[in-house]
Amino acid sequence: MKWGKRILAVWLAAALALAGCSAAADKSSSSLSNESGAAADLNLTVKDKMEATQTSQQSEAKGSSNAAPASQPTAQSGAGSQDSGVGEQQGAGFSGMGTDQEGLNRKLVYKANLTMKVKSYAEAQAEIRNLVTLSGGYILQFSENSTSREEGGNFVLKIPSAGFSTFLKELEKIPNEAIQRNVQAQDFSEEYVDLEAQLKAKQVVEARYLEFMQKATRTDELVQYTNELAKIQEAIEKMKGRMRYIDQNVAFSTVEIRLYQPGSSLDISKSDSVFGRSRDAMLSSLGFLVGFGQGLLVFIAGFIPIAAVGLVIGVPLWIGYRRNREKRIARAEEYTRNMQAYRGSLPPKNDPFPTVEPEEDEDSPDKTT
Repeated sequence: MKWGKRILAVWLAAALALAGCSAAADKSSSSLSNESGAAADLNLTVKDKMEATQTSQQSEAKGSSNAAPASQPTAQSGAGSQDSGVGEQQGAGFSGMGTDQEGLNRKLVYKANLTMKVKSYAEAQAEIRNLVTLSGGYILQFSENSTSREEGGNFVLKIPSAGFSTFLKELEKIPNEAIQRNVQAQDFSEEYVDLEAQLKAKQVVEARYLEFMQKATRTDELVQYTNELAKIQEAIEKMKGRMRYIDQNVAFSTVEIRLYQPGSSLDISKSDSVFGRSRDAMLSSLGFLVGFGQGLLVFIAGFIPIAAVGLVIGVPLWIGYRRNREKRIARAEEYTRNMQAYRGSLPPKNDPFPTVEPEEDEDSPDKTT
């Protein structure tokens, strides 16, 4: 019995020892698995960090103005993710993008259309010109029309965008009977951001081609680089021109104004009488005579140079013609005299048909006895 108890105790001790060894093995295997998982997580974090860095470099090379501010906070948060984890990295990235959107410089072009019915067109026009001068703007286009029904004009103005709202408020203070206003804006922000990104990318390519040209050793390579560089520089200049155009339109807003005064020129009642109509007819006749005299003077003034040239050329020709004509007449007269003298010197010829004179009648009453 004692030996049996001892053997049972030995078996229990061996079982407990085996159980302790298996627990230690499990602990070691779990620790090894934890260490391997931590190593994998560490490798994943480093890989993510490298990918974020490469993405940031590519974004900077492309020159994207809206992606670069977002990638920089992401890369910075990735560098500190060994202590804070992936969740903090993503949160930092979104916060950086939100800050970039809030600080985006908007490119808005404002345009206003106003139609004003005023009491005095002359005073309103002078007031508008004064407001344009005070605001620092300028008149881009102006046209004026006056009929029997109304007198008015059209303005196209360029006003600095900083004083655009103030200028519109001052326009409303001009004495008027009715006013219509329409204000609209056009957003060029997206196009401007794209142009900036494309410009930066083109400038990077331009710098690379300049380096290639400096390192080129063959003529064909140099010619190829020169042609490609010319195309890139042309594209860069087009982008810069478009950006300057947008900046100028953003800096100055456009204001179109139609100003009119109805019935301002209907002052015909004073000329309804007979005296008024007679006076108008006389003034019309005088105006016609004055216009005819002016036209005649203009014609004479224009004809004088032609007449002077004609005299210089025509007078010598006329004198030469007269002299030649006199000479021809003198030669003809001399020839006639010579022919008459020649005929007189010839003997008379027998006339085959003699002229018979009629006999006188003795019984004629005209004959005197």
